Amino acid sequence: MKILLYIITFLVFISACNKKEEEISFPFNALKIKPIPTLELKVGNNIFDLNPYFRELKIDSIENNNLKLKVKLTDDNILQISYVDGIDEISEIRFWSDGFLHTILVSCDNRHLQKFVLEVPDSTYKTVSVVGDFNDWNTSASMMTYKDTAWTTAMLLPYGSYEYMFCVDSVLIIDKKCRDSVLIEGEKQKSVLKLKSEISRPRLFTWSHSNGTLQVNCTKKIDKAIVLWQNIALDTNFVKVYYDKIKIKIPTDAKALNESQIRVWAISEDTISNDVVIPLINGDLISDSTISTSFSDYSELLYFLIIDKFLDGNKTNNRKINGRNIEDKFNFMGGDFAGITKKLSIGYFNDLNISTLLLSPISQISDIVVELGLNKSTKITGFHGFWKDGIYEIDSRFGKNTNKLIAESVEKNIPIKIAYLPAKYYNRTNQPNHSFNGRFCQFCEGSCAMPNPIADNNWKTGLENKFYADEAKFKKWISTLGFAGVFDLFGDEINFRQYKIGIETFATDQKNFIEFADYCAELFSPSGAYRTDITPTSYWNMQRFISVAGNSLDEKEKANTVWYERNVMVRKPAGYDKFMCYLVFLMTNPGRQLMLYGDEIGMPGAGFPDNFRAMHFENLTSFENKMKKRILKLTTLRCTNPAVLFGDLEFLHIAKKQLVYCRTFFDNIIVVAFNKKTRKKKFKIVVPKQFKHTELISNFKTKLYRNIDTLEFTLNAFSFEIFTKKLSDKKEN
Repeated sequence: MKILLYIITFLVFISACNKKEEEISFPFNALKIKPIPTLELKVGNNIFDLNPYFRELKIDSIENNNLKLKVKLTDDNILQISYVDGIDEISEIRFWSDGFLHTILVSCDNRHLQKFVLEVPDSTYKTVSVVGDFNDWNTSASMMTYKDTAWTTAMLLPYGSYEYMFCVDSVLIIDKKCRDSVLIEGEKQKSVLKLKSEISRPRLFTWSHSNGTLQVNCTKKIDKAIVLWQNIALDTNFVKVYYDKIKIKIPTDAKALNESQIRVWAISEDTISNDVVIPLINGDLISDSTISTSFSDYSELLYFLIIDKFLDGNKTNNRKINGRNIEDKFNFMGGDFAGITKKLSIGYFNDLNISTLLLSPISQISDIVVELGLNKSTKITGFHGFWKDGIYEIDSRFGKNTNKLIAESVEKNIPIKIAYLPAKYYNRTNQPNHSFNGRFCQFCEGSCAMPNPIADNNWKTGLENKFYADEAKFKKWISTLGFAGVFDLFGDEINFRQYKIGIETFATDQKNFIEFADYCAELFSPSGAYRTDITPTSYWNMQRFISVAGNSLDEKEKANTVWYERNVMVRKPAGYDKFMCYLVFLMTNPGRQLMLYGDEIGMPGAGFPDNFRAMHFENLTSFENKMKKRILKLTTLRCTNPAVLFGDLEFLHIAKKQLVYCRTFFDNIIVVAFNKKTRKKKFKIVVPKQFKHTELISNFKTKLYRNIDTLEFTLNAFSFEIFTKKLSDKKEN
């Protein structure tokens, strides 16, 4: 009997120990701290606002064991970090909040110090600079100095490929000592700088999961593993390293959180690996059925529409502005809340898998008419919603109230936000003028931006006060109406650079896929920064992507005035295919995306205001119908396939005109292929070894031949394909 009692006591003790190992047990308030991304440091002073992650909690104290970092925390949760070159690639900073210890990872600026030299004995030049992709070809950004028969400068550059030239007294010349150059516009050339990392980084990839334990494998021997659950560093009770494998126990505390994340890094030979993100829902691994409603930082798909141009659902509230020379398509066309409500009710946005609707401003619009640029006979109204005549009242053209709209958005689980400009864009020094010149002149605070339609005398009389909005009061008003919040239309979170590189790669072929892959390596850097920035398919003051891709608009043309001269359409049908390729890249990578209304059918347009044409839903052309069907399938793949948003990126084939990459997430895989050639191209691709027995299927009707470890297929000109795992297939552990 005593022996049995001892055995029971021992088993209870072991069970308690195991339970203790799996639990962290921290104050409930600590759950409110969102996962903080790896902070990327530049040489010198760095400032980070931690308030978005703390949700009104404060940091009590901070610990820093790296003597090369100088860390300071202000009372309002602003983190200041200063460092000099030469620290480890990644370091840990720990801080206390509400009595619990958290960890922030910081990565150093791992760039190459590149020196540019232009030898000119007895130089008589007045100014010399280096211009290129690294400074947006700004002739005054990187000035060179003359000493000892040479003009020189140096700058830190990420590894990659760059085109550049010297600007000598306003004349561009190539670097004659550069080994590589590219021809442009006939005989003109640009020098090419290729910076390739000499380090072969270890690569982590998710492998298996069972009974609350995850396994992550590495391509190299692991010297150290860093594993965070939320912002909590997991110790050896949870993390075991076996040569090139990491086994991780999921803390039982994860069950208390609807959404949480495990993040993993490996250090091998003093080099940091990629970041692996493993999302959890109530402590369980995310699945196909839960991904669409979770982790919006990775998956959110916003749909931006101009209310007046979307759909006229109630003709009784229509009101145009009368006057001579008002361009009809830039007058008010009747779009309203009723039209949006109608599309919500039939599931239009659900079919597109939209996460959030973003509406143009709803405040009372001024009846001011503005002359458009050089064409003094053509005028435009404030149909876009940003020329205000009152802040805290709804424009009567949109409807009397928002009740039905909000009710339908709640029913369809699609929150609605209102576009606005916060106070930081207000610049009193921008004095009004009488014509629109294609540039925004920040006129007001709170809820509107105005391209200066107000005459100087009105400015002096204080009419601008109509356009002031107390930001807090405005947000409260929007909330009172039932909307989910406001959206900073020109905020820093919009990734305009990615749009530009997308144009250069997919629409105009200025960049090849080798250069594009270098950009992707930077975009998905080993630091593991979250892809919370929003990438637009088109945007406010930009030409529509498809018009450039369809050869109706030269990217270098002044898009804001070219529509005076001709009707910008899609001149070549290949534009639809090129646009789809760009969308496929966006939708098969993590991060928040923003579609402009009409992108689902490939609606064309030059710059503002021509990019805001009236939406049409009937009598679609065969190209528009095909575009819409492909968009529906693409967005569905995005929100039902965990590998798309959380998978580890691996390039399988890179050539100037072809690109194939895959993303893998445990037993899930997605393979994406592009062909930019003007003719068909055959592919033979080796898949990752853990998927060599996995049956894959084509999603866009490409015929696939599958051997044990290879995929063979042919892509047409300007086309793509996405291969995914057959649903009935399961990977063998």
